[in-house]
Amino acid sequence: MNTDNSSDNSSESNASQQGQASAQTSQIGMQDAGGTVTGAEGLDVAKNTGEVRTAQNAQEVMQNRSRGGLVFGEARAQPKPTPKIKEEENPVVELVKVAESFLQWANNKALAEKAELAQAQTLLLDLFKLMTKIPYKDLPPNAPVPNGTRPDASYQAYFEQRFGSFPIRYYGYVLNPFANPPEEPLIGDTAEDLTIIYLDLYEGLSIYHSKRVNEAVWFWKETFLRTWGRNIIGVLSTIYNYELALHLG
Repeated sequence: MNTDNSSDNSSESNASQQGQASAQTSQIGMQDAGGTVTGAEGLDVAKNTGEVRTAQNAQEVMQNRSRGGLVFGEARAQPKPTPKIKEEENPVVELVKVAESFLQWANNKALAEKAELAQAQTLLLDLFKLMTKIPYKDLPPNAPVPNGTRPDASYQAYFEQRFGSFPIRYYGYVLNPFANPPEEPLIGDTAEDLTIIYLDLYEGLSIYHSKRVNEAVWFWKETFLRTWGRNIIGVLSTIYNYELALHLG
């Protein structure tokens, strides 16, 4: 009989403790930014988010959240990396670099034939490509036509002394390829073409380096459309046909 009474008393004691724990859980208040959440609700929230497994630290979890802190088991959203903005090349700045390279090439002694043709081809292609990227903008009304300085050496000096030794000199072309019937072909000279290109690039650079960027751009675009654009095409076409002839034997 004493044993049975002890068992009954023990069962009643355990049930009483569980009831007290349940009551304690239901009485736990959890503060968040919006007010008070009851212990049962807080425990459900905590279980759903995987933050806690018992009601005893539910209040601490919600308080930590209200302060903007992290809770064990909760990962902070990682900020997305800022995409790197690719800086677009400024065609005017690039044009200045290529123009200066052209002048440097022209002011040095001629290279061997293959290297000379390759260098001319590279520089002229870069010049033509960059000029097509630069839009034409007319000068303001009544603005004077910009003028720069020309090199000390005369046109004839560059024509004869530097470009006169270019590996290919003469070629045929028509002034108006759209004429019908076709025009009589004319004779072009790469030495003359390269000299004109050199002088116009030189004068444009003198305007540019005098802090008149817009005027320099206008000068280059205007002279390109009127003269040295055609000169570039003449030299490139001649180099192409020369290399084609060598290839075909």
